[in-house]
Amino acid sequence: SRNNTNWSISPVLQINEEKGYFIRSSASNWWQLRNVTYSNIVHTEINNGMGGPSRTKAAPSKVSISDVTSRPTALDAGVQLNVQQHDFFAVAALWHDVSGRYQGAHAQLQLGHQWQHSSGVWSVSGGLRYKSRDLIQRYYGISDADAERAGISAWQTTHSWQPQWQLQWQYPLPADWQLHAMWQQQRLDDAVTASPLVENASIHRWFVGASYRFW
Repeated sequence: SRNNTNWSISPVLQINEEKGYFIRSSASNWWQLRNVTYSNIVHTEINNGMGGPSRTKAAPSKVSISDVTSRPTALDAGVQLNVQQHDFFAVAALWHDVSGRYQGAHAQLQLGHQWQHSSGVWSVSGGLRYKSRDLIQRYYGISDADAERAGISAWQTTHSWQPQWQLQWQYPLPADWQLHAMWQQQRLDDAVTASPLVENASIHRWFVGASYRFW
């Protein structure tokens, strides 16, 4: 700590989130991927992507996730940097596929501000996610195997830049309990939304719950 600045670096390990969008029982399905049962959100054509797809063949307008081969569950490992100065904070993280399932990487940078209020501790932040071409192609591209299975044309994509915004709230309760709430919006660029598998141009996440501190 120097000049009221605190920082830390730590290793991180996680299951890659993309697989969740291809599981029929997953709530993530409803937000992002085309599925006749779980997704009925109108596709949005307008987006602010920083990179666009390249098509090797004309892609079909719609493909159900049941029409393509199963997407893999991948394990990511990486490093995360946390910096806080007064009421401002920054988080930077880099992950790489250590399971060899998509052989790519992704990164995230988040900047935010938090403040204390009689209603609890609030924080608002904005950031940018980067996902490599190998990651996007493995989950959202149409491979030759997909094309043969579904009787459609193969389709290639590229890396993706995805801005996001987040609002968080915490409220302390007696006996080391805390209430938590979070809302987040993530914007998808052309590299993802142009995929025949993708239905809409943004992902919304929210969470309400409680936690208990043991020590």
